[in-house]
Amino acid sequence: MGDPMVSSSTGAMNSLLDKLRVLEDQYPDLAEGLRESLKSLSDVLHSFARQRRRNSLINEWMLQVRELVYDMEDWIDGDPSKAKPDEEFDVEEQIEEFKAQIQGALERCKRYGLLSSTAPSTCAAQDAETRELVAMDPKLLHGEAPCRLVGSDEPRNVLVNHLMDQEQRRKVVCIVGTGGIGKTTLATGIYRQLQGQFSCGAFVHLGRNPSVKTTLISILKQVMPDWHCEEYLWNGYNSEDMGAWDEKKVIDKLWAFLKTKSYFVVLVDMRSISTWKKISCALPNKGKSSDRILITTCTKDVAESCCIHPSDFVHPMERLSEKDSKTLFHSKVPDSEQHRLLEVSDDMLEMCGGGVPLSITITAALLSRKSACSSPDQCHSTPQLMRKVLEISYDDLPLPLKSCFLYLSAFPENHTIKKDRLIRRWEAEGLIAKRDGESLWETGESYFNELINRRLIQPAFDDDNDEPTGCTVHAVVLDFMESLSAEENFTTEGAKLKCGLFPYERVRRICLDCGEEDEGDALFCSTYCSLEQKSQEDDSSSEENSVYAQDEAISLHLSQVRSLAFCGDVGRIPDLSDFKLLRVLDLSDAKGLENEQLGSIGCLSLLRYLALGGADVTELPQQIMELDHLSTLDLRQTEVKKLPEFKGRKLVCLLANGLTIPGGGMREMEKLEELSTVCLGCDGSLADNVVGLVNQLMRLRMLGVRFRMTHNTSEAERQGIKHLVEEVGRSNLQFLFLDEYPHRLLDLLAGCWSHVRPRYLRKFELRLDWLLCPLKVPQEISFLVDLTHLHIGVSIVDAEGVRALGGLPKLVLLKLHSLRPQHGLTGEPQSPARLSVSSKDGFQRLKVFWYVCEHGAWTGLQFEEGAMPHLRRLLIDFQSSEDTDFVLGIQHFSCLVQVRATIYCGPATSTTVSAAETHIRDQVSQNPNNPVLEFNKKRQGRLVRRLGPPSNVKPSAVITIRSLDQWTMMNEEAKGNNKLLVVEFTARWCRPSRTIAPFFAYLANKFPDAIFLKVDIDDMEDIAETFEVRSAPVFLFMNRGEVKDKLRGAHKEELFEKIQLALMDN
Repeated sequence: MGDPMVSSSTGAMNSLLDKLRVLEDQYPDLAEGLRESLKSLSDVLHSFARQRRRNSLINEWMLQVRELVYDMEDWIDGDPSKAKPDEEFDVEEQIEEFKAQIQGALERCKRYGLLSSTAPSTCAAQDAETRELVAMDPKLLHGEAPCRLVGSDEPRNVLVNHLMDQEQRRKVVCIVGTGGIGKTTLATGIYRQLQGQFSCGAFVHLGRNPSVKTTLISILKQVMPDWHCEEYLWNGYNSEDMGAWDEKKVIDKLWAFLKTKSYFVVLVDMRSISTWKKISCALPNKGKSSDRILITTCTKDVAESCCIHPSDFVHPMERLSEKDSKTLFHSKVPDSEQHRLLEVSDDMLEMCGGGVPLSITITAALLSRKSACSSPDQCHSTPQLMRKVLEISYDDLPLPLKSCFLYLSAFPENHTIKKDRLIRRWEAEGLIAKRDGESLWETGESYFNELINRRLIQPAFDDDNDEPTGCTVHAVVLDFMESLSAEENFTTEGAKLKCGLFPYERVRRICLDCGEEDEGDALFCSTYCSLEQKSQEDDSSSEENSVYAQDEAISLHLSQVRSLAFCGDVGRIPDLSDFKLLRVLDLSDAKGLENEQLGSIGCLSLLRYLALGGADVTELPQQIMELDHLSTLDLRQTEVKKLPEFKGRKLVCLLANGLTIPGGGMREMEKLEELSTVCLGCDGSLADNVVGLVNQLMRLRMLGVRFRMTHNTSEAERQGIKHLVEEVGRSNLQFLFLDEYPHRLLDLLAGCWSHVRPRYLRKFELRLDWLLCPLKVPQEISFLVDLTHLHIGVSIVDAEGVRALGGLPKLVLLKLHSLRPQHGLTGEPQSPARLSVSSKDGFQRLKVFWYVCEHGAWTGLQFEEGAMPHLRRLLIDFQSSEDTDFVLGIQHFSCLVQVRATIYCGPATSTTVSAAETHIRDQVSQNPNNPVLEFNKKRQGRLVRRLGPPSNVKPSAVITIRSLDQWTMMNEEAKGNNKLLVVEFTARWCRPSRTIAPFFAYLANKFPDAIFLKVDIDDMEDIAETFEVRSAPVFLFMNRGEVKDKLRGAHKEELFEKIQLALMDN
């Protein structure tokens, strides 16, 4: 394994040595001896970096050297070769100054005896850079089976009894204890157990610097997941843009909804009494109610301030007993290591202080590695016990992995960090060491898995993948990594700068949270907007001089920032052209980004990673595509469909939501490895253009294609797709994603790949088009033997379809959507059925099964013993009905770790919902693997999958009504041709109406058998009044002049579903 270009311990030393040849070529005489001096400095720096224990003098010396190295690299990146003749003296002076600084650092090292001041580490013989990484634990890769919450039965019972007592008032229960002791785990288990006993509930993480308004909005969205059904609450409010509300509006809505409901709210990691007081004021304290609030905190004062009523309860969290500590320890050790660690565990448990679950878990992961070499006598209990355990685990990391671990502190607190985003930023920062035979992505993925293996990060899963798609960081671990990052000046906390607490050293990496309510934002807005071009005018007052001095301080600290991320309101972002040395610019979490704000990004000549957020971005300036070093461009949260002419050649990763490939292809992007997604059809790319792309880009390993095909596919289109499928089969692709693939064209996939199978394909994800889905599972699906992830919707699921799906040998994830028509093809009603799945049906590698059943428990499931033997996550969505045993046999899944049941119910079905929940809970409780159960209740009618942003559409497909005569004429036309009439009531001032307009136009093209009308409620008041429409957007679905259905709000998924169902009924 080689060394990474950049690391937290050695800074940019390796990168600088690599770039030094540019200076040597331009100024050979001046640069003479510079490389030798730097190499000597590098050897000392690396020797210190490998030591497990360093004194404060060594740490300070290393910090000074790293800052010197960063300054040198920044200067070289500024391209001194472009200096004008009259600036040659400045170049010579700067090089001589660098030489003097290097010599001074080497002399200080000798003068203070730093090389001999530290005893060799106990693991000095083991080179940290070459230490091998352990293979990923399969249990963690696909979701770990939770052991029974060790030692939690008694406290859980006590807390549940207090929460479910007969007290007829709002009651607060607080869990208090040190970090890592298991408060959140206990609170999570209680919430899952009790949430069904209340009308609504919410689970919110707070952390160190919570935004009260953001917290209240999170509570609002959770207690009202189907807020659009409560129409009386939203008169006069733009419910689509909650972020623009002030705090009073949010509180008003919470009160209006919760005043008639019983609620259960969990607030995790409460650190401030003032924060609690604000949140408490927003949650109704009604008389004769059973409302409950559960809080976790590390501070006794906060707990006592939250529980001021005599009936409130504070529960001090105790450490685990010795017996429970051993049970937890051995549950976290792989079976193959149990015997080896049987004796050492007693000593290590004593080291862990006898009962802190997080400490025990990390210690177990550390000792499971044969490379771990710290003996227990090195780390007996100390006042900072948890930190001691983290230090030992951190010391055992290979040197490149230490930097990648600390880099996690560059992300916002309480966020799920996406794996692909993290690894690509590692790449752009130069933190990943090159390995023979591996791409940087593959090495980065092994780093990510190793951090999960060591329990330093917690894997996060989503519904569309069988493996972790991200991670979270425990608050205790985050505090630890932030303290180390601050010591090494690796990352800087954005909150400190916003409060005016400037660090001593210059800022290299930072994430700035530009929340709506942060008091520091005023300082941020007024002072960050210009960093290097400050006015030098004389100021007439001491106050102005003070402000100018503060501006200069900020300029000094941010002028050399390398990695910059923004969260929140993008209107607070300064002129980005001032950040000349930026390598990473991440705006994924920024809101409201517009085209006009992108121009300055083209000035960032060193930029390697650019991620844009905000749906208002529709095009990129040409300058961005001319950036020489740009390797990752992430446009997934934008509406960019076409790119300007591309002139750079270093782009490795291009991500978007349906790009159009030009006729000339993208042959200039010769290093491109990832491209997703490309739009094919409906004003998107031609199949032949995508074929050319596959043939031209020899390094391409990942391709995503989104199909936007009309219902009537021409023969030319079929042949084009056939050609594409054939070329994909011959290519070097390892990952293939086909989205909204037309089910009527499955024969092309099956036919082409029966002769030429893809040789290198590792993941093949297929999501079939849900437009007028087939009656049953197409039998052609059984020929796609390389399929690993499948999303498929059918009208009826039968035994033959189950066998066809189960026979796919590599299938690890299946989302099966059963959309039963109200009548069969012959017009006769279909009969309910129960589908049995046994070991004979296959599914030998399936890890995730998501079953969605429309219109009641029409096709229930029964799993026999031995069915789906490796299933780890079971997700079921179904409508409520009298048949409460929708699913049977959950207890038979031996590897199951999670069950999520979502039942869609009406207001009068509480009895059947409770019975269905009890039935599922009973089965889960019988499963020996103790899976986690999550049970959700939602309003009826929202089972259709998420829809991605539409591709470019033809605006003429939607007819705008401008007169009553035109309205009458279109209604008569719809009646005469027996067509469905879809009417959107909109308003120019309504942002949700503008947001949904492109999607509505897309649907008009997608469903040519319906007529789509747009009515402005201000221009056509008579029509709006006739249908009692007083807000926007509102959609009516009409047949023969009668309103058959209605939808309020800009909901893409529900709009798509209602049109689909209305066409079936028409």
